[in-house]
Amino acid sequence: AVVWTYGRSALVSAGVPSALTVVAWIVLGVGGASVAVTARWTSGVPAARTWSLTTTLAAVAVLALGLLPHLVVAALMACAVFGWAYTAATGALIAWTTETDQQHAAAGTALLFVVLVAGQALGAAAAGALVEPAGTEATFTIAAAVVAIAAAVPLLVARRGLRSAVPTR
Repeated sequence: AVVWTYGRSALVSAGVPSALTVVAWIVLGVGGASVAVTARWTSGVPAARTWSLTTTLAAVAVLALGLLPHLVVAALMACAVFGWAYTAATGALIAWTTETDQQHAAAGTALLFVVLVAGQALGAAAAGALVEPAGTEATFTIAAAVVAIAAAVPLLVARRGLRSAVPTR
């Protein structure tokens, strides 16, 4: 949520000309659209692994945009990576829903988008509460940490599954 809500503001505050901030958003969109090029590859990877990859890259992009908005090339690269990672992550969620329960994939997909939108709203509100007192760098760093934690979910789920499969006394 922090990229969508404060990404352009971070660039402007760093002294990036307004026209280049528009270019950054175009690059973000191109990054998102490039999922069409990588969809064949990502569809061959288990959804949980794709989720971890895409959210890790999104976390790196959020961190880069928050810490390096004054470096235009780095900021543009962060926008492209974020656009791809965010869009590919939503695809991973849809695939994960289908892998989990194919018969209820449509309902699961609808639910995940409701949760995704709610998370975006809560994330934007949290970023809004943080950005003034903590600053842009800290807000983006915290947001990147939250996304990185989300990247670890498949590992935590797998670990929990392994523990529950082991007989206990």
